[in-house]
Amino acid sequence: MKKIFYILSALSLPAFLFAAPANPSNLKLVALSGDSVSLSWLDNSDDETGFKIFRDDILIATTASNIPTFIDTGLTPNSTYRYTIKATDDVATPPASNELVWYDEEPKSLTYDLAVNYCESLDVDGFTNWRLPEIVELLALSNYQVAVGEDMRNPDLDNIKEEHYWSNTLAGIDFFDKPQSWVANLVSPSAYKVSKTSSYNVLCVRGAVVSEEDRFTRVNGIVYDKKTKLQWQDEYISGKIDSVGAQQATNYCDGININGEIGWRIPNVAELLSIVNIDENHGRYFDIFETTQEHKSYYTLTSGTTSGGDKQNHWMISIHEGNYNFSLYHHFCPEGSDTVANIRCVKEQP
Repeated sequence: MKKIFYILSALSLPAFLFAAPANPSNLKLVALSGDSVSLSWLDNSDDETGFKIFRDDILIATTASNIPTFIDTGLTPNSTYRYTIKATDDVATPPASNELVWYDEEPKSLTYDLAVNYCESLDVDGFTNWRLPEIVELLALSNYQVAVGEDMRNPDLDNIKEEHYWSNTLAGIDFFDKPQSWVANLVSPSAYKVSKTSSYNVLCVRGAVVSEEDRFTRVNGIVYDKKTKLQWQDEYISGKIDSVGAQQATNYCDGININGEIGWRIPNVAELLSIVNIDENHGRYFDIFETTQEHKSYYTLTSGTTSGGDKQNHWMISIHEGNYNFSLYHHFCPEGSDTVANIRCVKEQP
């Protein structure tokens, strides 16, 4: 069964569907040489953001809006090619800023490049701006409200498999100089670097793409995130981001006051993952967070998400940063134990 599934990063905003721009017609091809062809078509829409050009069902280019022509080069003489042109609405009809829309279908096992093309070629319910998810978006999908050892796949997604899923987060090269990307297991959440020529499952998503520069603002020890509509503690005056036990973490967040801002709480797993910046071989918090710079070698932050019915356990996220590897683990911290972790408090923006 195929379906569209909406997930909000933080606040519960309504999900809307928009009418897609009309696709073009009257595609014409003119051979320019033995290895190139000129394409032109009739623009039937006044609100498209561009046109996607597919050769044999593979996306090869995207034009700007109101540009109904394209020249394809590098073809093999005396060969047959099939072209398809689709109008796009990638900018005209984006989801809400903190909304992700997932395409839940039977997964396909593809190499990285084919996975990218597959998502970008999707046209579902009139929407064409699908993409591979970021690695932290994938990890945030899992169901963390279960007991230790239970299946953690999201119950709202019908087709999640136990195998790994591609992300669009690149991971440098391996020992054989082959380019890599991050993949995630959504049944027992974990992240790995793999060669882009390997085959893994594909789960496509749309929405919530904001650059780091446009996303964050830091004012008086508070970092504001436009993507998730959350604000984060990021200063030392209130007692600094500190190592505490599980119960002390709750009391710590309840008690801080940053420039008159109260009502802080422990972040859940998905919220905490949203401020982890993973690129190449390293994982760290976005550079806007000034108070993490002294703790770059190793972090452990407590999460407010508990494990199923056992309220004595709290998930923690451990972030290791070194010269080559980044690893992300999830483990439990029973209340009353001597396990401690750093804590960063969060609250919704007004």
